[in-house]
Amino acid sequence: MPSVATIILNWNDSAATVRCGASVLRAFEHASDQLTSQALCIVDNGSLEQHTSALENWCAAQKTGNVAFVANSFNLGFAAGMNVGIERL
Repeated sequence: MPSVATIILNWNDSAATVRCGASVLRAFEHASDQLTSQALCIVDNGSLEQHTSALENWCAAQKTGNVAFVANSFNLGFAAGMNVGIERL
């Protein structure tokens, strides 16, 4: 069976990122019998503190054990930001 890893990169839009993350977790639930493992990594790419805190709190509240959060201290750009998520997974 395959495994799946999803990285969501955020920059100053925690509300949209939370909606996206929740959607990914629902998809994981529906496909759990077809996957060996699932992982979600949300990378904050140097956002304002309010967005970083909101995402950190949302990730911590997830009880699935397969949600990681990484906060970059500044915006690395798309590719480098995604690479941080790849390294974390």
